[in-house]
Amino acid sequence: MMGEMRTREIKFRGWSDTLGMSDSITIDFLIKNQTDFREFKVIEQFTGLYDKNRKEIYEGDCLGGSLENTHVAWCDTCHQFQLIISDMNECLSCSGDYSWAEFVDGSEDYEVIGNIHTDSHLLAVN
Repeated sequence: MMGEMRTREIKFRGWSDTLGMSDSITIDFLIKNQTDFREFKVIEQFTGLYDKNRKEIYEGDCLGGSLENTHVAWCDTCHQFQLIISDMNECLSCSGDYSWAEFVDGSEDYEVIGNIHTDSHLLAVN
């Protein structure tokens, strides 16, 4: 007997210089009367995870606590979301320090403290 399949909602948020960060955008290539997603410089995907405050965790989110100075991004080597050391742009899983699976198991222990687009000071070396 196979284990229960876990599903997640597929959704996105967008960021642009003029609009700032959107809460959520719908990308539907069949409907023309919605926000033009090409207006966004960056479109980020929801990871399906929530932080300790039940805030959705998206690509580009910066984390606090013991994961300070990390953000969520796609790793081309791992072919999945990973935690990236912000000031070195290094994947924690590729370095062998912390896997995405470990983060998934404990994501509700961490807190989103910003994102790489509006809180660039969180990417600086302290």
